[in-house]
Amino acid sequence: MDELNPTQPGAQKGTGPTLFLSLFLLLLAFFILLNAISVRDDAKTRALIDSLVMTFQPPKNLETSKFNFISALGETPSAEELMRSMKQSWDGATPHTKVQQLSSGRVMLVTAPLNEYFIGRESTIRGDRQDLIEQVAQTLAAKGDGLVNELQFVLDPDGVKDRSGKVVEGVQMARLAEFVRLLIARGAPPDTVTVGFKSGLERNLQLRYFVRDEARAYLTFDELAQ
Repeated sequence: MDELNPTQPGAQKGTGPTLFLSLFLLLLAFFILLNAISVRDDAKTRALIDSLVMTFQPPKNLETSKFNFISALGETPSAEELMRSMKQSWDGATPHTKVQQLSSGRVMLVTAPLNEYFIGRESTIRGDRQDLIEQVAQTLAAKGDGLVNELQFVLDPDGVKDRSGKVVEGVQMARLAEFVRLLIARGAPPDTVTVGFKSGLERNLQLRYFVRDEARAYLTFDELAQ
C-alpha cells in the first residue's frame, strides 16, 4: 500500500474532513474535561439564571404597575386599600407564589419558594427583590385611621441543610433579622413587623399580613384566620 503524502494535491482533498473532525473531537474532549473537574456553585448558577430571566422578561404594563397604587395611598387609607396594595405587591412577584385572602379580606397568607429570595445558604436578600421590599415597607407605613396592619415573616427552622442533609444552624435566624432590617430601613414602622419559625414549610417562606381595628390588636393571626 502506498503511503499517503500530505504534500500531494489529491491527498489534501481527502484529509480535509478528517482533520476538521479531529479538531472538533479534540475541542469536545476539552470541554468534557472542564465539566468533569468543575465544581458547581449554586450562587453563580442562580445569578446566571436570574440574569437570563430578567433579560427576556416582558416589560411591565405601566398602567397596572404596583408602584402606581402604592403612591396613591393617602394618609388614612381604608382596610380594603391596604389589603389591595399588599396583594398587588406579592401577586406575580416571583414564580410559584401563592396569595390567599382570608377572614373577609382582612387577612392574607403568602407562600413563596425560599430560593426566589435567598441564594444558596446566604442570609442576604437577593438584589432583584429590593423593589418588592420597598413596596411592602410603603404599605406598612401607610396606617389607616383606627387600623393596625402587621406583617409576620415565617421560616422553617430546618429549611436549610448541607449536602449531607444536616441542618445548617443560624441561617434562617439571620434571614429573619435581615428581612426586618430591610423593611425598617425602607420606612416600615418597627411595630408592624414580626418574625417566627414554623416547621413543615421546608424550602418555602410564608408571610402573614393582616389589617384589623385597634380594638382587636391583641388577637393572633390564627384567630383572625378562622
